[in-house]
Amino acid sequence: MNKQRRKTIYGITRLLERLSDADTKENLLEKCELYKGMIEDVQSDEEDAFDNMPENLQGSMRGEESEEAIDSLQNAYDALDDLSDESSREEIMDAISNAIDELGCI
Repeated sequence: MNKQRRKTIYGITRLLERLSDADTKENLLEKCELYKGMIEDVQSDEEDAFDNMPENLQGSMRGEESEEAIDSLQNAYDALDDLSDESSREEIMDAISNAIDELGCI
């Protein structure tokens, strides 16, 4: 994972942390959709970087770290992707917390 992608992940994490129970449910869902797209973009970039690594690097510690980052990004995306209009505020806040936890693993 390069410095720019780490910086983007840090920014997404901070944005997610700013969401609160004070926000309307609709606002939370709207922002989660936006941040989900941002996570997907970073994940795609990281996958491309991994795919373009020579095979000997893919099997190295650097390659493993890249794969772990991809998995964490996917888990964060999935946490937000499970939300719908029928989700309760508690489910939304739990999903946000889970996404933050996953992004923190990177």
